[in-house]
Amino acid sequence: MKFFRHLTPFFALLSVHVFAASTTDADLDALFGDVPFWITTGSLRSSAGYNSNVALTTSATSSNSAPISASRRPQSSEFGRIEGDFLISHPQINITDYYLYTDVTETHFFRGSKVRNEQDAFASAQIRVRPDEIIALALDAKYYFQNQVFDLATTDFAQSPTLLKVNGATVGPSLRLDLSTKTWFELDTTLLGRERYHDHVYDNREQSVHARLGRKIAEASSIKADFRFTHRKYDTRPGVSAQGFTIRNTFLQTDQPEATINLDIAWDSQKHFHTISSAGYARFQDQNAGYFDYHLREFSQEITWNRGPWDVSLKGDYNRYSYKLQTVVVNRKTYLRKKEQYTSSLKVTRTLSERFAAFFQYDWEDSRSNDVFIAYHVNVAFVGIEWKFH
Repeated sequence: MKFFRHLTPFFALLSVHVFAASTTDADLDALFGDVPFWITTGSLRSSAGYNSNVALTTSATSSNSAPISASRRPQSSEFGRIEGDFLISHPQINITDYYLYTDVTETHFFRGSKVRNEQDAFASAQIRVRPDEIIALALDAKYYFQNQVFDLATTDFAQSPTLLKVNGATVGPSLRLDLSTKTWFELDTTLLGRERYHDHVYDNREQSVHARLGRKIAEASSIKADFRFTHRKYDTRPGVSAQGFTIRNTFLQTDQPEATINLDIAWDSQKHFHTISSAGYARFQDQNAGYFDYHLREFSQEITWNRGPWDVSLKGDYNRYSYKLQTVVVNRKTYLRKKEQYTSSLKVTRTLSERFAAFFQYDWEDSRSNDVFIAYHVNVAFVGIEWKFH
């Protein structure tokens, strides 16, 4: 898209101007000479738990679901999980700082044949130039790998959740402006994004821009407005007609504009009680014939409480997908397709020492639809130990 290509010279010229105006010989020595020291921190978590529906199979107990045979009922399993994250950062010297962050999760299920292992890995690196207290420029690179069950029903009509392997990478500049002591503006872009799947069916290229305006309204409280626009072009996946038939010699392209408002409030001076509320709206736009078009409404509420060695967080999300063209037949009547997702998560953490903590987490998800083949219900509960190092 031409818009994203126009961003490249803008960031490049602004970076050169800021760096040239602010950099001295001493700065260059600090930037390219011996690094005086690094800051490292991280944690390792080991847990065991139970998942009631490993493959996100349609369940007779899910809302709006039809009864199913015993052979196709949800597959439950106990599991073991190992997680680790690591951050290495270089503190700001004159105008420059940078960091590298990684997060890896491995889950093994002890029962069942459909899904035995899931992996999730993420890495992020950033180099930032901050010449003064107002402006900061950065270059961000990210990589991710996922081998897990995905719910593809939002973009694939009547397709059940599927185990997929996907890896991707994004690169792009970012900008932060502190407009005042209480107001800031951030702009993040993905100029080059690549996503590959093991079967290459969903391989795509991505470009995006994300703008955020934030305002501090009290100590440890803020309000933020976000706008994001994402464009994807698929390598081999063909476009489809308004009736869902493949259009020859075309490739699927999608746009997704979305807006979100977020309210973050600390309710007491000691910051023991905290809430985060958000509401958002998005449009998924199929640039071929509109077959995959839908409107998405999102609501989220998170409550956290901490006192002494205890930390408790409770979060709930609601997402509603309303499709423009896709239909389903229920009792011989045709309706526009709809999908609702309810999720909640409870986590309780007890600090045992400076480096050790114990935790319990319970996750619940209910996916509802007037298409009974994509509805499912899942409960996940696990307990574990965390070790922090620095």
